[in-house]
Amino acid sequence: MWKLPEGTRFLQPEDRRAHFEPDGLLRGRVEFEEILAFHEPWRARYTLLRVFEGEIVAAACFEVREADLFVDYLLRNATFHRDARVLGASTLLGALEGLCRVLGRPTIRLECVNDPRSLSWYERVGFVREGAPYDRPGWGFLHPMVKRVQ
Repeated sequence: MWKLPEGTRFLQPEDRRAHFEPDGLLRGRVEFEEILAFHEPWRARYTLLRVFEGEIVAAACFEVREADLFVDYLLRNATFHRDARVLGASTLLGALEGLCRVLGRPTIRLECVNDPRSLSWYERVGFVREGAPYDRPGWGFLHPMVKRVQ
């Protein structure tokens, strides 16, 4: 039986009291309230969290669709600081890959903001660009990307 990796869990009611500020280019574009409101399991929309010592390190908001899993947001918490590196987005991505295998979804899709650092990270973890970038009002250019799950 599959289970979530250690340190990951789905959103819980008490998370509404947590302090979370999106890191990088998503700061100011995505509010924590949106991350909380995204979690609607009855609509196959989920918020998965990476938690370390009671603090939220990162969040993944995703939809389970007919043919794939679509990541709306994958965000690090800018307010989380530790002396040692704590994996956040990488851990959540691993959990999403496991979920894809269990559900029989062969791919994870997302749209990356026009940021060389973010694009490079997604490519390093196995995503490839899929189609041309497009301009979305309020976001700028977004790059459709896909990762095949083995």
